[in-house]
Amino acid sequence: MECAIGDPITDETLQEMKEYKGKSITLKERARVALKMKSSRQVQLRKLVEKLKEQAGGVGGTVCLIYNATGDDLNLITSRDWSGQFGFAPYPPIIENGQWGFFFHEKEGNSSIGAVVYRGKTAAGEERDWMQAWRNQKPNKVIFNWN
Repeated sequence: MECAIGDPITDETLQEMKEYKGKSITLKERARVALKMKSSRQVQLRKLVEKLKEQAGGVGGTVCLIYNATGDDLNLITSRDWSGQFGFAPYPPIIENGQWGFFFHEKEGNSSIGAVVYRGKTAAGEERDWMQAWRNQKPNKVIFNWN
């Protein structure tokens, strides 16, 4: 299963836009455009969320959604499962700029507890790690964790 949706926002994407034609494109510009486009991708995301609810069936767990508006790729560095495991949608190894990454963490017993760490770049081009963690102790429920 593809665990990232949306067309990546790249230099080529910006060069097709009137305001960026013939200009030098930086990480900041790519990030700015990705952030502006986040809300325009809500319809696509809502369809995905409904599909994930159906696929989860009666299995409880946590659906995590991560939007990348850093201007560069986010790369999965590590993950930790304290209770539960990734289900039918695994952790995406790469979330490109302008994409939603998603995964389903299936509960074990009555809980879904875990974390993922992604590495990307700051506006200054320095590498940084970002962590998303969740603790869901609601049996037989699918909880959505947005970032």
